[in-house]
Amino acid sequence: MITLSKRLDVIARSVPFGSNAVDVGADHGYLAIYLKKSGIAKNVIACDINELPLKNAYCNAQKYNADIQLCLSDGLEKIDPSFAETIIIAGMGAEVICGIIDRAKWLKAKDKTLILQPMNSPEYLREYLATNGFLITAEQAVEDGGKLYTVITAKYDGRVITDTLFYYKGLLSNKSDTDRLFLQKQLRRLESWLFDIENLPSKQDEYTKLEYIVRSLKQFLEEI
Repeated sequence: MITLSKRLDVIARSVPFGSNAVDVGADHGYLAIYLKKSGIAKNVIACDINELPLKNAYCNAQKYNADIQLCLSDGLEKIDPSFAETIIIAGMGAEVICGIIDRAKWLKAKDKTLILQPMNSPEYLREYLATNGFLITAEQAVEDGGKLYTVITAKYDGRVITDTLFYYKGLLSNKSDTDRLFLQKQLRRLESWLFDIENLPSKQDEYTKLEYIVRSLKQFLEEI
């Protein structure tokens, strides 16, 4: 049986049991194979925009005798909406993830679950979701290989959330050590950004917004 990395393990444990899953960005196919072999997912499609990752996934599926489907697809373009119940988009930049979601209008349905793991700018992804009717139902930070990631679960419910602080904090908890580490990393990045634009007249509106976010994040992390 495949042993997943910590990052992929958190993603796998976020998948609703018994659902049909689509893994966008096949890579080596390990996640798709694990979901099928463990019984977490009923059926799995691993898709990718490039042929080489699909060839790697095919070889690994043969090695582990895993009955997964492979699909050459730009995002979710070739995926049948009636099949996909859980959609995993992980290991990509936030803007790329948002683009994939935006092009698949059929994801705006209450029977679809999105599991997303951005490699950068989680606030960009959270804002996109919150302002396009997707409710973030769960979020967990994970440390893997000396790097910190956040795994976001979302479902469409039509409501729009306009809360700037939420875009930067999400559902991460100040009670979880790993969540705190992720938020502290986020805070350092924002403080550096704040320092860079402090004396730029054209950036004063942005500075004011960031100053509020930095102050609020510090307060949140100091709460007992």
